[in-house]
Amino acid sequence: MPIQSVGIITASQHLGEPGTGSLSIIEAKKILPFSVDRFFIVTGMVRKARRGGHANKIVNEAICRLSGSLNIHTLAGELAESHILNTTTEYLLIANGTWVEIEAIEDNTSYCVLADHSYIEAEPHYIRTMAEYRAYVATKTVSSSCFQV
Repeated sequence: MPIQSVGIITASQHLGEPGTGSLSIIEAKKILPFSVDRFFIVTGMVRKARRGGHANKIVNEAICRLSGSLNIHTLAGELAESHILNTTTEYLLIANGTWVEIEAIEDNTSYCVLADHSYIEAEPHYIRTMAEYRAYVATKTVSSSCFQV
């Protein structure tokens, strides 16, 4: 299976009465290119804090910023990209086999992740160093195409 790059999907947004906020909706079966098996939230990141620094061989993810702003750096094969998330209506789709580093642009940044597999820490699933990632990529066919959305 080729390594795929990343893509943005946009949630529908509905504005309520003044002062009641807005509602952002993702109907997973209609808009995500995978079924959601796991959901997690990261909260309270301080400015310039970084998370990630790994790739996953089997898990596809959709990341949405909840508060603050994120700069998500991805590497799919040799294709390096940076994506700013600063709204609750944009989700960044990340295909398995993509190296991901997430940086908070503001204090008190939070985000959620929708994933298509349960958490598995076992060695065969995570790539934790760039040297391991380069070796992994060398054995794969790399595509610059994104998920079909």
